Parts: sequence; structure tokens; C-alpha cells
Amino acid sequence: MWPSVRLAVVASVASKKPAVLGENKETMRSVAQRSEQQLVPGLSVALAMLGALLAGSCGYRLRLSAAIQDPMQWADEPVAKADLLRQLGSDALLSLCVAALVWLFALGLGRLGRGSWLRRLALGALSALLLLSGMLLQAQHGTLLAMHSGLTLTLLKESLDPTAIRESWALLPRSELPYLLVPLGGFWLLYLTQRLHRFTQLVVAAGLGIVTVGLLTWALRVPAAPLQEALLHHPLGFVATELWHSQRAPTKLPTVGVSTAAAATRDRALDGPSDESALDQPAESQPGEEDTSASLTLPASVGRPTMALLTPQFVYSDAERPIQHAKPSPPSEPLNVIVLLLESTGADYALSPMPNGKLAMPFLRSLCDKGLWLQNHFSAGNSSPRGIFSLMSGLYVMPEVGIWDVRKDIYLPSLLTYLPTQYQRFLVTPASLDWYFPHAYMMHGGFSDLVGYHNLPIRKNAPGGRAHARDEAETVSVFLQKLSVAAQRKEPFVAVYYSFLAHWPYPDYGKESHIVEPTRPIHLYYNNLHFLDGQLERIYKKADALGLLERTVFVIAGDHGEAFGQHPHNYTHSRQSFNENYRTPALLLHPKLFAPRVVTEPTSHVDFLPTLLDALGQKYDPQQLQGESLFQDRFRRRYIFLYGNEDTSSSVSADLIKLQVSLRDGTCWTYDLQSDPGERKRLGCGPHRAQYEALLSYRKHQQQSLRQYNAVFRREQSQVSAPTAQLALPARPSPSL
Repeated sequence: MWPSVRLAVVASVASKKPAVLGENKETMRSVAQRSEQQLVPGLSVALAMLGALLAGSCGYRLRLSAAIQDPMQWADEPVAKADLLRQLGSDALLSLCVAALVWLFALGLGRLGRGSWLRRLALGALSALLLLSGMLLQAQHGTLLAMHSGLTLTLLKESLDPTAIRESWALLPRSELPYLLVPLGGFWLLYLTQRLHRFTQLVVAAGLGIVTVGLLTWALRVPAAPLQEALLHHPLGFVATELWHSQRAPTKLPTVGVSTAAAATRDRALDGPSDESALDQPAESQPGEEDTSASLTLPASVGRPTMALLTPQFVYSDAERPIQHAKPSPPSEPLNVIVLLLESTGADYALSPMPNGKLAMPFLRSLCDKGLWLQNHFSAGNSSPRGIFSLMSGLYVMPEVGIWDVRKDIYLPSLLTYLPTQYQRFLVTPASLDWYFPHAYMMHGGFSDLVGYHNLPIRKNAPGGRAHARDEAETVSVFLQKLSVAAQRKEPFVAVYYSFLAHWPYPDYGKESHIVEPTRPIHLYYNNLHFLDGQLERIYKKADALGLLERTVFVIAGDHGEAFGQHPHNYTHSRQSFNENYRTPALLLHPKLFAPRVVTEPTSHVDFLPTLLDALGQKYDPQQLQGESLFQDRFRRRYIFLYGNEDTSSSVSADLIKLQVSLRDGTCWTYDLQSDPGERKRLGCGPHRAQYEALLSYRKHQQQSLRQYNAVFRREQSQVSAPTAQLALPARPSPSL
């Protein structure tokens, strides 16, 4: 009996199994639905967003605090780890506000409908924003370590360019890739965890609540340390603050006066009293909004503007300053030109003794005694594109925050535009031609053979893994090969070598390059200058072996200077406008054209082109250039002009008064470089009203004239094919300023 009963029971259970399984599925689905309905709508997304932002902030602060404690990564004033981590409280408040906004957004979507496609679209948008958040954290971290400054709106705009994104991705070490994904990964981990059960959501909510309250309590109980804004704020908050200031920033300089009162209270103010002399500003010289276009739309009848600054506001009269010209006779045969452009090479580091008494660049210093040495030389800008443009064009840069020189529609003349078409021309650099380099301008100006990071026949990178450049020594070898080929041909050539290794992050080329034990970033910099000096010697000796020295003009100059904290928070080159950011080595070499001579008056990159054209025996219209030839005993100009990425316009007078106007905060100040070469005592602009007005007039002239010249010259290029014909002197030059 029992076996038959057992079989009957088993048969009965087997027959009912499908129904039971179906009931279980329905039960599980209904339970899940009820569980989901019991959750507060949108809370899981808001909590996941809060956790993701907190995770990103913690990772960012911990990485930054570790880097700041490393003297090889942070050379600025020391920052206590606790002071930096205390700012997690403000980060938590920001994260809480963003999470609340996400919650409100989720509630709004819930009222519109509960379609899965709408939820997926919203989650996809949040994922994209979190990925951008990770990129912002990484960018701010890198900018702080490189420039000791935050990710300003200008830098942010530049970094959003597709080419810049590609180069940044190539520059990013793969070991740092996970940091980009921390916010995104944290969001999905917390979101999916909460979907498991209501209990898990309660655990996540409780944990995040404890962490948030703890961080907020820490921030409320401990006062904030006096850190610079880029360290105080979360990167998202810093960018928002920058945006707020940009909307509220003054669009004109003060009419009450242009004293240093406001500037003296800023975080970069220096020791010493300020001269509060007032200086009224004429209304017509008030700066307007920046025009981001490269050219103007002009009628066909409009010709080239006069670029030279020729009015008494800018130049001395013949009676005030008689000048003797000594232009050389045209050479019997065309001369070659070799330009050695040295990235981030400051004059004092390269040519003055280091603290240990040694010279970082002894070979370069020896060349200074063989030619025309410009001992007080300034780049026209504190960034590479501006420095290269001014050297090659003989024109000052566009005095606007956006780097005009890297635009794709710049067609202004360059050195090669003035030379016959028979000239061979090439440029070699270990760096990228698409990364802060005036690529389009150089191409339009005649440099058809440009060789850089992506098209060099070598793949060995600079050591360290962070420098976006090929190995410097191997790149020089490529340049020497091209130089040998050019020398074997009958045609003359223009050859440009543009170095990289003195640029941040200062890759270490090994003990052979060491002139000082590297314990600080500046030591790596000195060592790289020493290594670069050896590469310059290789190039010079190769030119000598090829028999080129007698028929080649050498131009050697830095594209801009470099800073290592001589003034508060001034590191690298492109965020402040002190002399260390602008002054570079500069010399011209040719055994017959340039006898050994030292020029101590202020000179500028714009002086190279007219000097070279005189040396090569090429005709040009001096009204189309803003520099002066060095084949004269003195300069006619009253000032040279500089422009910094941080929106500071500067002028240096013949008697070494350096006057600066910040268009960012509407202040003006001066330095007397004769008595204060280190720029330690800021003075007022009151005693130098003429120089102040000349600077504002120059800025207005430059913004209009560069655009007009670019438009007219582009039109002429489209009508005439021969470069030499393009520079025929205009019949009626426009009135000068």
C-alpha cells in the first residue's frame, strides 16, 4: 500500500509543478513591484548620485594631498593634509545639493510617466555627466600640479576642443584612467545595490547620511585654512565660481584711478608699500567685450592696415632720438636660416650661474660671446603659440584671453612668406603640432614640412610616461638628417628645431643629464636645460661639419620663460606676467653679419623678423611689421608690449618702467626694473599716465588691425599664387595709429 500511495503523491506533485512555478514567478514579480512601490520615488538615483560625488571628491582630495606632500610634485607653499581634507565638508555640501536637484528631477520624471525608455534616457544622461565629472576632477588635479592654478574658464574652453581632447587622452597615463571612472562606477554600484532590496537602500542611505553629516560637522567645527581658491573648492565649484566672476567681472577699467590698492590686497601681492597715485582714464579707451573672430568682413576696397606703431605716442621723433642705421649689403648668394626655438627656456636659468655656481647651458653661453646677444629680451606672450607667432610674424600677439594664434583661419605673413619660393623649409619638434602650437598659421605661412609627435619616424617617448613628446635626442637626430639632406641641395633652406624637454613635467633623462641632484622640480628643469644644451651643441657642430656656418644665420631664442615660485603661486609660465614668465635667451649668429655685441635695451620677439630680412637682403615694408631691425644703434620706439594668458597687458619702456593692466580685475600697477629687477615693490600708475594711455591705445589698435590684416591678406592670397607677389608694397597704406 505504501509504495502505491507514495507514487500517487509524487504523480500529484509532478502534475501540479508547472502551476506552482508559475505562481512563484507571479508572486516574485508582485513582491518586487510592491517593494519598488514602497520605495520613495527617485531616492535610489539621488542616493547613488550623492555617493558617486562623495567618492569622486574623496579620491580627488586624497590624491591631491598625497601629491602636495611630495616635493617633486609640489613646489609651492606647503599645505597641511588636514587643511586640504577638511574641505571635504564643502564638497559634501555641494554633493548634497546636486543630489537634491537630481531627486527633484527624478520626481518630475515620475509625474510624466514611468516608461522604461524615459528612465533609461535619464540614467544615460546622468552617466554622461558623471563621466564628465571624473574628467573635470582629473583635469583640475593635473592643472594644479602643473600650474599651481585651477581650471579657469579659458583653460576649460581650450580643453573642450576636439584636438585638445585627443591630445589629453594621449597624454593621460593609463594608470590614472580608473580615477576618471570613480564617480561613474560609484553611481552604478550604489544604484544597483539599492535595487536588490529595500533593506539595502536603507543601509546605503544610513551610510551616506553618516558620512555626509560627519564631513559637514568637521567643516563647521574646524575653520577653513587660507588656501588658494583652486585648493579650497571642489573642481565643479571652482568652475562655477569662475563662471560667476566672469559674469560679474568689470568690463572697463576704473575711472576713479588706476592705483594698486585693489591689487595689493590680492593673494599674489608682494611686500612693500604701494603708491596710490590716481589716474583718470579717458572713456574712449575703455576696453569692450572680446571679439573671438579671426578676421573682419571687409569691402574689397579696404586694404592692409598699417601695423607699425608710428605716432608720437609710441615712438620718439628724429629730433628726440637720432638713429644711425647700419643695414648690411645684400649677400652675394642666398643665406640659410636655422632657428632653434627653445621651449620654456628662461634667460636667467640658462645663462646665469645656478646656486651651486655651475652654468646650466655653458655651450649656449659661449655662443653669446660670438654674436648679437639680446641680454634683456622678452617674448611677446607667456605661452608657446603667442611666442612662436610673434617671432615668426614680426607682429605682437592678439591681446585677448582666447589664444588667437592657434585658430585655423590665421593667414598672416611669416618669415617664409617674405622669402623666395626656392627656399627649402621644414620644422621638427618632439612635441605635438596640435597641442598649443600655431599649426594652421605655420602651414599658411609656408611651412609645408612640419614634423612632430604624430608623424616623426621614431616612437620612443620622453622618459617618465607623462611628457607628451618623443625622445629629445632621437628627435634631434631626425633634424640632423633633414639638415644634411638640405645642405646637399643647391637651394637655400629655413630649418626650425623646436625643443620640448624644458617644459613641465620636466622628464628626467638620467644621470648623464644631471648637473644637480634632482630633489625639486627646479632641479629637473636645470638638468633638462643642461641636456638641451648638449643637443644645441650637436646641431651647431653638425652645421659646422657640413660647412654651413659661413652661409647660415642662426637664431636662438626661448618661446617664453618659466617660473618656479619667485612670486606667490607663479609656476610654469602661462598664469602670471612677471619677468620670469617672459624673459628668454636670444641671440643671432653669423660670422660676418653679427659681430660680437650685447644689446641691453629691452628687445622683443617681434624684432627678429625685420633683423633677419635685413640680414638676408630681402625687401619688406616696415609699416607692416611691429618690430625694429637690430641693424641700428638704438630703437625709435618708446615701449615693447607683452600679453599674458591671465588677461594682463604689459608694456616695458626704454627706461625700464614696466606698466601692467589687468583686464580681469581692473587694476593697474608698475615696477621700476632698474631699481627693482626682481619686481618686489608694486608702484602706482599715476606718474606714468602717457605709458598707461599708450598701452590701452595699443590694445585697441591691435584688436582691430590684426583682424583687418588677416582678412585682407587672406583675400590677397586667394588672388595671387606666388608668395613673393603677395607681399608687394601696398599702393596706399592705411593711416597709422
